[in-house]
Amino acid sequence: MNQLQEDIFNVITSMVALDGFERMYQDHTIRYGLLNYIAKYSLARGTYLATEASLDYLDRSGFLKDGKLRRGLKSKKNKFTYEHPIPSNVIGREIVENRHNKQEISNILEWSDRVTILTSAENGKFSQFKLANKMPDGWKFFSGKPFARYLVSGICIEPPALEIVMTGQIVR
Repeated sequence: MNQLQEDIFNVITSMVALDGFERMYQDHTIRYGLLNYIAKYSLARGTYLATEASLDYLDRSGFLKDGKLRRGLKSKKNKFTYEHPIPSNVIGREIVENRHNKQEISNILEWSDRVTILTSAENGKFSQFKLANKMPDGWKFFSGKPFARYLVSGICIEPPALEIVMTGQIVR
């Protein structure tokens, strides 16, 4: 956990520890805020994973500079995105269930702390398989494969292992 992730972790644990959190969580504004911080936790990593297709695309398009990628380049126009193998709403549900256990929240965030660079075409496969915002049926936290959606949707047959050093501000 780097310093920015530690700061975001403190924000997340403070939010879920508030008196009346369950009531506030029903308000989609609070839920959205929590899920946004959960996503930013992993986006604060110094490296993201890349599929072979996305690495090839980034290289051919000239987006890589000295092997590094600037976070701010992500866009529909540039045809690539940053994607969380486990959707933030799934991580959020697990955090809310364990909201009184700071160590368990840390375990949840550490176990799911991954971001993958995908081409727009790769990212579109999740919708085809109805996995845009959920994990495959029967998947369980800590025992399921974090990249199960990628495997089911055919994005890759093995979890991405190529790491790209990221620079610039967090982009969501």
